[in-house]
Amino acid sequence: MNQKVQKPFRVVVIGGGIAGLTMSHCLQKAGIDHVVLEAHSQVAAPVGASIGFWPHGMRILDQLGCGKDVLHRSEAMVKSHCRMPDGKALSSTTLWDYIQAK
Repeated sequence: MNQKVQKPFRVVVIGGGIAGLTMSHCLQKAGIDHVVLEAHSQVAAPVGASIGFWPHGMRILDQLGCGKDVLHRSEAMVKSHCRMPDGKALSSTTLWDYIQAK
């Protein structure tokens, strides 16, 4: 009988943003060999961007078992700014205050 030996399944995750890192976390928990490819030299590159977690996203992170760690390492949003690549302001909002009030 000729049995084929299965090799570990390998996955390539493109991007170290919230979706890529969440996928990496899930693959790691499932024991699936993978690699995350990110264009920047750091996962949290200081390029002026941020990652926002809304209630539905936090619920998923809780289900994955990392919600408390994310909250512990995060800061509450006070004001949100959107800027052009040259730094010119497009908008500024305190949307989170409005959402919490509702």
